[in-house]
Amino acid sequence: MKINARDFFKAKWIYRCHRLRSKFGTTPTVEVLFQNMVQNGVQALGLSVPPLYPRGGAANYSLLYAILRIATELPIKRVLEIGAGQSTLLLNSIARARGLEIVTLETDSNWASRIQAAVDHKVHFVKREPAVVHGHSTENIVLPADVEGKFDLIIVDGPIGSRRRSRWTALSALDKLLNDDFVVVFDDAGRVGEQDTAKEFLTSRDEQLFVHFILGEKAQCLISTAKFREVAYF
Repeated sequence: MKINARDFFKAKWIYRCHRLRSKFGTTPTVEVLFQNMVQNGVQALGLSVPPLYPRGGAANYSLLYAILRIATELPIKRVLEIGAGQSTLLLNSIARARGLEIVTLETDSNWASRIQAAVDHKVHFVKREPAVVHGHSTENIVLPADVEGKFDLIIVDGPIGSRRRSRWTALSALDKLLNDDFVVVFDDAGRVGEQDTAKEFLTSRDEQLFVHFILGEKAQCLISTAKFREVAYF
């Protein structure tokens, strides 16, 4: 069914669950479960993955779990990653084994250089400029001229978040670069700012969309078209 924007506010339930798990100490247990699934998946697939340190502001294991399953179980060919880090290292390893095309955008030049040294594909340092996106003033990502075509999977994990309408700048890239059938992953979906952006993305689209939340140490919101609706069971 076509998702109703009001239904998206079940994300607030996800946020409350996240707070309760943190309060009573069960979040680490869930995160260990995702860690084990990622490590077992990497081993079973024969991927050569460098050491990963998904802590603090970096990608957590539930995000890496989502990326691993989407990129290896679905007919994904092109991936755009907004925000470089631990997920970039994992995607690079999957690309080596599966022939995916990965494009990474990063707004911190030093971090872009550091990640670039560890991966095969191009990590683009991108600047931001003032713009109005979906009716709100923000800083828009300046897409490199050689980033062309459409992407099956876009991961929204940058630039730096804000309290409301967080990573709103990513909406422009989603509008321009998504394939007809797609999966979008919004990281940090337990936060109100990211919920603002994901809700706007949902309400701006006309096609049938499916929404799923994954909750580890952080929450991720997966939005897909019907072709990739099995992400709702990840």
